[in-house]
Amino acid sequence: MSIFSIIRKRIESIFSNIINEKKEKPKTYSDIIGDIAQISKKQESERKTLIEKVDESIVYDLSETQIKLIEKKSEALNIRKSQNDYGKFREINYVIERLETNSLLQSRVKFSPKKIDDELIDLLSVELKEEKPGDNLLQSISEKRLKFEEARQNDLEAISILKNNVLNFSLTEIHQKREEERKEKERIERERKINEQFENHIDNSQKHQSLNHFDKAEKELLKAIKIKPDKEKEVRELITELKTEKQEFEKRLTKFKEIFDNAEISFHSGNLEQAISQYSKAIKLNIDNLKCERRISDANYKTQRLRELEEERKRKEKEEKERREKFKDDAEAILSYFKQNGIYEFYHYTDTRNLNSILQNSGLYSLNEMDRKRFNYEQGSETREMPDYVRMSYTKNHPLMYVSLNKGRIINVKVFEIDINVAALRKTKFTNVNAARTATYPTVKTGADLKFIKQNVKLNIVKQPNHFNLTEVEKPYYQAEIMVKDHVEIEYIKNL
Repeated sequence: MSIFSIIRKRIESIFSNIINEKKEKPKTYSDIIGDIAQISKKQESERKTLIEKVDESIVYDLSETQIKLIEKKSEALNIRKSQNDYGKFREINYVIERLETNSLLQSRVKFSPKKIDDELIDLLSVELKEEKPGDNLLQSISEKRLKFEEARQNDLEAISILKNNVLNFSLTEIHQKREEERKEKERIERERKINEQFENHIDNSQKHQSLNHFDKAEKELLKAIKIKPDKEKEVRELITELKTEKQEFEKRLTKFKEIFDNAEISFHSGNLEQAISQYSKAIKLNIDNLKCERRISDANYKTQRLRELEEERKRKEKEEKERREKFKDDAEAILSYFKQNGIYEFYHYTDTRNLNSILQNSGLYSLNEMDRKRFNYEQGSETREMPDYVRMSYTKNHPLMYVSLNKGRIINVKVFEIDINVAALRKTKFTNVNAARTATYPTVKTGADLKFIKQNVKLNIVKQPNHFNLTEVEKPYYQAEIMVKDHVEIEYIKNL
């Protein structure tokens, strides 16, 4: 095995061990051996190409292709990705490649023995004898031999240096460097953790301080001093500021409690506006703003609720007053009595020519009201009894309606169905017979309450479908009326 092979094996062994020492995802020589083998084949081919072109007996300068392959092999061997390693690999590979090239070149020098020509020897002997020591031919041969020996000596020295470099580039040196790097990383990581813990304590202190938890904030700062004593001066300044803020906070807290307690007294005694004012004043002290804001919200809600209850009370009083003014005292009893006797609506007939006026003026009006408002209307009756009232009956088939049709006072009749609730209106009156029956017995009687209805209105008669089956005595009662003062609002007309 040549010296070059031994050196190459040594290098491969060293870097194989280096690769195997990696802790995380180790890269071994077997991972790069394929790439190294391909590069080596290309180097052999390039050497053969180069020595074919060389006339000298020794190669001093490598070709550009050889230099590129050296760099590629050095890069492959540099598994640690270190610029220092790469430089050493490149230097070693350059020397090896030059030695390999010269070795190949020298191995191709052929020595072929020839038969000695006696005459030529004699001639040479004469020439050699005639030549002086400084003769050009001998000097040329001597110079070539000296150059060859000098080059060979240089190669031996280079090999010696190479051996020393390889030996110096030992596992011990690598281990020392790696150990130094490991310790430096551990130091940096240790310092990072210390700084992180220090910052966490400072942050926690600030959080406690923002919540007015000053004792907890101070404890965090004292912990920070233990972790980094070199920062004690700075942290002590923070503690001093913290204590000053604590004193100011305690003063504000005393004032806050006083104001808040007074606000609570006002709140529970019902003096809500004063309570809101005091809570707002307490907020300015910035002690427990959330609590004050909740109490202000409660006070506003309570104020709003009281206002709503007061408005509701007034509304009900107004409605009750309007109801008392609008409806009879026994309104519910009257309506109940009618319904119990099968009466659910009243009736009013008119000429269809009056429909537009009824729609435009929102309901039915008494004769006097229509005259006062100057309405145009067609009157279906000849009489004007009770002109301040709108007159209605209990039957659809009022006998006088047919009389008006026969006499032409009504051309087309419209019978309105009137809501029974008009009977509950305070100014509504009831009659026992037709309101115009003032001279013939039974004469008309009027009343406004349930007692009058029960005593005078014969509901069993008014409920009959018509008057044809009634006796002469009963027929007048069939025309009993319900009279609404002035105006029947359109909302009471069910079939308009």
